[in-house]
This record gives sequence, C-alpha cells and structure tokens, in this order.
Amino acid sequence: MNEGIKKVFETLKNDRTLAEKMRKCTVPQEAYELARTVADGFTLEEFQDEMKKAYEAASGVRGGELSEADLEKIQNTESELSELDLENVSGGGPGGIYGDGEPESEWGFSGGF
Repeated sequence: MNEGIKKVFETLKNDRTLAEKMRKCTVPQEAYELARTVADGFTLEEFQDEMKKAYEAASGVRGGELSEADLEKIQNTESELSELDLENVSGGGPGGIYGDGEPESEWGFSGGF
C-alpha cells in the first residue's frame, strides 16, 4: 500500500473529527481531496482502490458477491426454517403455543383460569 494512503488510514483511525468528515463525503473526489489534506503522493484511483479494499475487509463484502460458504449458510438456514412446525406457534393454529386443541383466550393463553 502506498505510504501516503497508509498515513491517511492511520490518521482516520485516530482522529474522530476527520473520520466523521470522511463518512460525510458523498463522492470519491471529495473523499480524495480530504485525504490529501493528510498526505499526498497517491492518485484518485489508488485511493479508491484502497478504500474499496478497506470497506470490503471491514464489512465482509467481497466485490458484492457471496462466497460458497455464504451460500451454504443461506441454504442451511432456509432448510432449518422450512422444518419448523409453525402450526403450534401462538396464534398459528389450534391450541396456540400449548398445542392442546383448546382455543386461546384474548390474552393468548389456553386452558382457562
């Protein structure tokens, strides 16, 4: 990584005011100009590339695509959800959460008091 960009990242890590200003930037050119107040010696393209890498590392995003592991987690979660018996969840069917076939009271309890 370019030394100037390293200095910018280090400064952002330690300077909350500068970090807040950077977060408020709405276009890459604006963020680049702010970064150049800390250090220079890097192009807009270099800065954008390093910012993208930093964002991806911080957020777990890899170029906007899901990895095979991510897809597997989603499939497993969908499978687990489809196996749930939602019939016996409160309000979801006869007997509510108790599954005893008795209608629930207006407060969600079955079985009477």
